Amino acid sequence: MFIESLNCTLHMQEEERPDLSALINAAVGDAKGWFHAQKAYLILSASEAAGRLAGTIVVWVIVALLAAGVVMMLTVSFALWLGQLLDSYALGFLSAGGLLLLITLLFYFLLMKKISDGITLTIVNSAQDDEAEV
Repeated sequence: MFIESLNCTLHMQEEERPDLSALINAAVGDAKGWFHAQKAYLILSASEAAGRLAGTIVVWVIVALLAAGVVMMLTVSFALWLGQLLDSYALGFLSAGGLLLLITLLFYFLLMKKISDGITLTIVNSAQDDEAEV
């Protein structure tokens, strides 16, 4: 009687044990799901950062083109005004060109590093994820 009871208890314990292969298969399935979710998250994060970066670059290019147009119009009108004062439009355009060359050289040697660093910082900040990691 005792042996039958012990046999019955052992038999019940074997039936209650989970199958090791089923447990491993479930773990592998969960790992694959996690891997695919991480892959999708990384692709989404990269595309979001690339989109923000492209948007920032497009805005800066448009602003630069508009500023160049304004500078061109101001330079032409300044050259025409100087040409009227000097009674020679050629001297007016030459003087305006010389003034632009002087401003360009001052800009390059005095402000180029600061502006370059500012643009780099803006682009890097636009590529960073603003959301906190969960």
